[in-house]
Amino acid sequence: MIELEAPVLPARRYVLAADPERVERTAETGPVLASRIALSPPAVIPLGEALIGDDAELRAFWQAASGAHAFDFLSWVLTFEPAAGEQFERAWLTVQFETGDASAPAIAWSMQPASLAHNVKLSRTAKLGAGLQLLGLEASLGEEQVRERAEHVVRAFRLRSAAPYWAFRRTPSAALEGDFALRMIVRRPLDRGVDGRFDVRLTINRRRFLLFERRDQLDQPAALGFRLGDG
Repeated sequence: MIELEAPVLPARRYVLAADPERVERTAETGPVLASRIALSPPAVIPLGEALIGDDAELRAFWQAASGAHAFDFLSWVLTFEPAAGEQFERAWLTVQFETGDASAPAIAWSMQPASLAHNVKLSRTAKLGAGLQLLGLEASLGEEQVRERAEHVVRAFRLRSAAPYWAFRRTPSAALEGDFALRMIVRRPLDRGVDGRFDVRLTINRRRFLLFERRDQLDQPAALGFRLGDG
């Protein structure tokens, strides 16, 4: 095992605009949303023999793979900045790789996080206290009456493909806000460069005066391009 620093480059902030054709309920406010996202370009560290050091298992893998492929370590941050009265419901960040040759693709070799989840206690019973107040699980329930369920906030999909993505979702116990550090090992052909691209799509709920709720999806994804290799 080796440890790598995970640098983060300065982020770009994006103004979000809703697609009127995809708004679920009509609202009086305009299409421009007050919430923002920020996305940093990936910091790229080419992985070479010097970084492997004395790790015998990694060295054996490297010697078997390095004749045809190169590997890069990518790190970046996606930030959700919800405004008052708006909340991010779901988001998808897709990473697309293009080598110009379908027979020699670049792929996501490893993704982190693979998943982030909260364990939520569920119960089939409830207990009332003084004043008809519902008591918490720890005050009213035995272990045999409680089970746990994982509520996933982030999950990675399409590992070992040229278009991997992360899916983010708000849960009852966790808002979709703040920084999410994302990391990836990319395997690419040794003899060519790779054009990469981030695409981010979002669903946002707006709440106003407790009278209506609308769900907006972006007309176009927030996008950011980058380049790997010297080809």
